[in-house]
Amino acid sequence: MFSLQFRYFLYGAILSTSLISLSVQAGTNDGVFGDYFTRIIGGCPSNTVITGFDSTSSTYGTRQCSSLQSLLGTLFGSSIAPDGQAMIGFNPDGSPMYGDINWKKTASNISYTGGNVGIGTSAPSAKLDVVGGDAKINSITVGRGGGNIPNNTANGLNALYYNTTGDYNTANGVNALQFNTTGLLNTANGFQALQYNTTGQGNTANGLMSLASNTTGSYNTANGNGALLSNTTGYYNTANGVNALYSNTTGIYNTANGTNALFSNTTGNYNTANGLFALYSNTIGSQNTANGVHALQFNTTGNFNTANGLYALYLNTTGNYNTANGSQALRSNTTGYYNTANGLDSLRDNTTGYKNTANGVATLLFNTTGYNNTANGINALYYNTTGFENTANGSQALSNNTTGNNNTANGMGALLSNTTGIKNTAMGGYAMALNTDGSNNTAIGMNALFGNTSGYNNTANGVNALQFNTTGSNNTAIGFGAQVSGGTASNQVQIGNTAVTYAGIQVGWSTTSDIRWKDQVRDLPYGLSFLRDLRPVDYIRKNNDKHTRETGFIAQEVEQTLKKYKYDDQGFLTKSDTGYLELRYNDFIAMIVRGVQEIADTLESVTNRVNTNESEIAALKTSNETLKTANQKLESANTALSSRLDAIEAQLSKYF
Repeated sequence: MFSLQFRYFLYGAILSTSLISLSVQAGTNDGVFGDYFTRIIGGCPSNTVITGFDSTSSTYGTRQCSSLQSLLGTLFGSSIAPDGQAMIGFNPDGSPMYGDINWKKTASNISYTGGNVGIGTSAPSAKLDVVGGDAKINSITVGRGGGNIPNNTANGLNALYYNTTGDYNTANGVNALQFNTTGLLNTANGFQALQYNTTGQGNTANGLMSLASNTTGSYNTANGNGALLSNTTGYYNTANGVNALYSNTTGIYNTANGTNALFSNTTGNYNTANGLFALYSNTIGSQNTANGVHALQFNTTGNFNTANGLYALYLNTTGNYNTANGSQALRSNTTGYYNTANGLDSLRDNTTGYKNTANGVATLLFNTTGYNNTANGINALYYNTTGFENTANGSQALSNNTTGNNNTANGMGALLSNTTGIKNTAMGGYAMALNTDGSNNTAIGMNALFGNTSGYNNTANGVNALQFNTTGSNNTAIGFGAQVSGGTASNQVQIGNTAVTYAGIQVGWSTTSDIRWKDQVRDLPYGLSFLRDLRPVDYIRKNNDKHTRETGFIAQEVEQTLKKYKYDDQGFLTKSDTGYLELRYNDFIAMIVRGVQEIADTLESVTNRVNTNESEIAALKTSNETLKTANQKLESANTALSSRLDAIEAQLSKYF
């Protein structure tokens, strides 16, 4: 039911020549409501206004006209009318004239229930339809083209101008939702906001030209001048900030918060950008997340990247699956992929390197094309450029590495100075700290192989093991402080340090002895005579707490014996860098064998001589027996001869 109580209407008439301050055009018959209104109730003479109606008339009432000048008087300095009464004019003295029951047909108010009332139109479309500067009350659409459908709100020139069946829309601003036809549940605030939307629904646009090009895209939210300006069919996008998602056309499920965030995105989907210029250049890249000013700013087609922090992944263009957390993390990355950088300046200069992981401030900072590197700790792998497959865990681990590869450093300062060395493993604080180009070394324990620079194929297991090795190679040292004979010594094995008092093993040691390992083989020239010049001793080692006695030689005495025999090229007596003499006792086995052989040779010679003498003696004995027998025979013959001679003498004596 339409009900309008014309109370105090003259105040509005005097101020704006239109009812309720609306821009209603006056007709040729001067009056308050214009030509169309006066066609209903009749007009007044020139320079007069309607001041009331005859309440006894069977129609709306006979108009009462008054001079316009009589209305002015001292209006602004006088009261208008008591409550419940209507002002109808001015008295000659300028005071207001009012009555208790005016402007009524049959009741206390003017009412009309038969249809719509039109002002400026003969075919009103609403209960009160004012045509001219377009105004509508109820669904509150104000502006040219407003008011086609109930439940819409339009304020501004051409707001919701072409709307046909679209419902529950709100348009505030010139050309806001101008071309909307059937779209519903849209909210547009600002000049040309959602201007070209036709059937899109559930969109919210706040700001100059926000979502201006949207046609069928739905459930987009744009807050800020130019936000989602170019979006046409993209849906479920959120843009907060001037020009956020400015170029987006069909991209979906994007979120941009900040001026120029995701500015260039066109068809990229599922991107999130928070911060000034975040993901600014992204066009078709999808599922990227950028949080921070300039984060992923130049990304174009890269996908599945995450950047958190100022300038994080700043220059990335087509790189995929990168994660950067921290200011300038992965800043220079362009096409590198599967990189993870956590910390200020981590992987900052990486360009095309891939599958790198950097955790900590300035980790892998200068890496450019190196790949498969892992750095955990402040400045770990700091200077690495093209080195690959390195692992550094600990502050400054592998900090100076540039092109070295396949190195593993665990511990603060481990492999600190390594530049080009490869395939090194250092575990422990400052293990292999001074290594530069040495390769294939293994150091386990704090300061293990600390001084090694270019030595290779060394193994040090224990705190300070091979600590003083510099260029020596192929050494093995096991135990706390285990050292070989010198920093340049090579091909040595040291088990334990000088404090060791016992070494045991379940079985005997086996030493290589194959002829294929040997050259310039000769019979040992030194044996019994050399051994006879040695002085075997027993002694108590000074660090032996049990004070048990050991046997052996005094190295200095052995040294003198070697000089006596001019055995200069021997290797079983050596001197360490600290000046201590060392003996390789197993070498004496060959000398002892040689001495025993010499004794055996002498014994055999003597035995042979004895055997010869015994044979000769036996022969002499045999000859003696033969002579004895012959002598006995001679004696028997002599006896017989003597007997015969005696007989002869006896016969002769008979004759003489």
